[in-house]
Amino acid sequence: MDSIRAWLAEKNPGVGEIPPDADLIENRLIDSLGFMEFIMLLESVTGRDLAVETMELSQFRTLAAIEKNFLPGTPDGPDAS
Repeated sequence: MDSIRAWLAEKNPGVGEIPPDADLIENRLIDSLGFMEFIMLLESVTGRDLAVETMELSQFRTLAAIEKNFLPGTPDGPDAS
């Protein structure tokens, strides 16, 4: 999650700490031009290809959703029991 936060901070200097439930798209922290770059970062972080065409936008909308849907091994990740 640190590399995702760092990428967002680099793309949005001066924003400060991003709350886990902040809408990244509505708040324009990720725009349409940066979305594919963000997907490539997420693929790099997760170590797997993402089938974006079959996913819901809500899976990418907040840091909490990203952690829950894509980052196994975190308390709320897809491998949590």
